[in-house]
Amino acid sequence: MSGSTSNAAPANPVEQALARAQAAAQAKRFGEASGICNDLLATQTDLAPALALSGMVAAHSGDIERAIDLLERAVNRQAGVAAWYGNLCTLYRLVYRLQDALNAGTQAVRLAPNNSDYLVNLSLVFTDLDERDRAIACLLRAIGVNAEHADAHLALAQNLLAQGEFEPGWLEYEWRNLTEAGRGQLPKITSAPWNGMHIPSGRILLVGDQGYGDTIQFCRYIPMVAERCHEVILGCSVEMLPLLKRIPGVVHAHHRWNEIPGHAAYCRLSSLPGLFHTTQKTIPP
Repeated sequence: MSGSTSNAAPANPVEQALARAQAAAQAKRFGEASGICNDLLATQTDLAPALALSGMVAAHSGDIERAIDLLERAVNRQAGVAAWYGNLCTLYRLVYRLQDALNAGTQAVRLAPNNSDYLVNLSLVFTDLDERDRAIACLLRAIGVNAEHADAHLALAQNLLAQGEFEPGWLEYEWRNLTEAGRGQLPKITSAPWNGMHIPSGRILLVGDQGYGDTIQFCRYIPMVAERCHEVILGCSVEMLPLLKRIPGVVHAHHRWNEIPGHAAYCRLSSLPGLFHTTQKTIPP
C-alpha cells in the first residue's frame, strides 16, 4: 500500500551487483557489465552467475573460446540453469564441437522443456549432425509452444527443402522475412505483395533479396514472371546488375531504391519458387 513502510531486509550486495551487471549487458553496455563481474570475481572466483555473464560478454566481443571456458566453469559450479546450457550449445556449434553442443542443448531442453528457443538451438545441432527427423521433431515442438516463432519456422523450412518436401518447405520459408535478420531488410514498399496473379497492364518489382548464390539460383524465374506481368522491374545489388539485367523479361534494372519507378506489385526473388509451386520435377532450367 502507498505510504507503508517496508520491513524487508536490504538486498544482498552481491545480488545487487549482479542485477546491475545484467541490466548493463541487456543495454549492450558490455564494458560496464564486464567490469562489475570482474570486481565480483576478484573476491569470489567461483561465483557462477558472474562467470556466466562474463562468458556472454566475451561471446558478444567475439572471444568464443573464452566465453565457452567461463560458461563451462559456471555450469560446473552451479548446475541447473537452462540458459547457461542453451548459450553453451550455441557457442559449441560456432567452433564445431557438435557432440558438446548436443549435450548442452539436450540439458537446456531437459531443464526447460517448453522453451522454444532451446528447442530451436537443439534442432540446429541435429541438422548439423544430419539427423533431420530429430531436428524436425524439435521444431514442431517449438512451434507448438510458440506458433509465431519465426526462427523455428525458417529452420523447419530449411530441413523440409533439404529433404525434398518442397511444397511445405516453400510455405514455411516465407517466415524468413519475420526473423530478426529478415525484418526491415526491405524499405517500406507501398505496392501490393505479388501472389502470382496475372498483371497484364502493370509493372512488377522483383527484388534480389539474398546473396549472390541465391540470387543466381532464383533469377531463373524472372522470364516466368514476365509471362504474367506487363513489365518486370528488377532491383538488385550493383555487382549483380550487369548479369541480371540481360535476362529475358527484364525491362528496367536498378540498384538504388530511389531510382525504381512506380509498380503495381512486388516480390522477392526468393519467394518465386513457392509462388510457382516448384517441386523437384518442375525446377526451371
